[in-house]
Amino acid sequence: MALLLAPLGEWIAPSARCGGRVVIKFATLAPEGTVWHKAILRADRKLRKASGNTMRIRVYPGGVAGDEKDVIRKMRLGQFHAIGATGAGMAEIVPAVHVLDLPFLFDDGEEVDYVLERIFPDFQKMFLDKGFRLLGFTEAGFVHFYSQIPISSPEDFRSREVKAWLWEGDPLITALYRAFGIQSVPLALTDVLTGLQTGMINTVFGPPAAVVGLQWHTKINYMTSIPVSWAVGGVLLTERIWKKLTPEQQETLSAVTGRLSRELMKLTRQDNAKAFAAMKKRGIKVTRDPTAKEWEEFEDISRKAREALVGELYSRELLNKVEGLVKEYRAQK
Repeated sequence: MALLLAPLGEWIAPSARCGGRVVIKFATLAPEGTVWHKAILRADRKLRKASGNTMRIRVYPGGVAGDEKDVIRKMRLGQFHAIGATGAGMAEIVPAVHVLDLPFLFDDGEEVDYVLERIFPDFQKMFLDKGFRLLGFTEAGFVHFYSQIPISSPEDFRSREVKAWLWEGDPLITALYRAFGIQSVPLALTDVLTGLQTGMINTVFGPPAAVVGLQWHTKINYMTSIPVSWAVGGVLLTERIWKKLTPEQQETLSAVTGRLSRELMKLTRQDNAKAFAAMKKRGIKVTRDPTAKEWEEFEDISRKAREALVGELYSRELLNKVEGLVKEYRAQK
């Protein structure tokens, strides 16, 4: 189902910095026809126009190139050049990106934007050290819990009635569940809907648009009023192909993908707001807000989860910097 926008003909992957015509093979899990997919197609048209028809993007939507782990392996082999990645995919290259997904780190999108703008050079260097170029941050959005039983407090999460989905191999959510004392059932992403249907699990998490897109919302009754975290994403390119571009092509590609990242951020937020409203209209109830005492316990537990991952996923210095930027923004506000 790979989407080929124009005949390849004379289009070839560049073998030298000679300004030759370049095809950038871009993979994404976003299904064909979604706002993400359409935004990438628009970026392709802009890239061809801005480059004088010397560069273009060939899109592989809907996971047809494999899951993100597969795509990143193929990128290292030179079979693919770019990916619109989730935080899980980015963490396959730089695990420290999970510092942006920490529980109860951000309150709103403005905080996110402030921190991302200032932390971008740090992550750009980390990805470059691994042979990838971070062209821009995107997001999956704020993550809520969704369940078949009402969950509002830390005590609710610890209940024996809760059977929460654990994304296999995700160290961050594993640490969070451990800190909260949540009973979990590890499942692959593709098995979650079946798990909800059979009663194997009764609690899941994700941004609203993803929960609706994956049809999980058809099997849940409640969603938490507060998000547990924010989920990062990004547009990545192999440094191998970047070095084969002329300076002019590099500048053009950076400008186009920079705009793409900002557009995807805006579209994702709009998509999540629509999905949240659609779930409420469907009859899914938003649980009560935590009390002041419960909120204090949530924050205490989240601090423990953050501390548990220092030295495993990210450095103390990076954690302090991100938390410091959040405090800096709130102080200005």
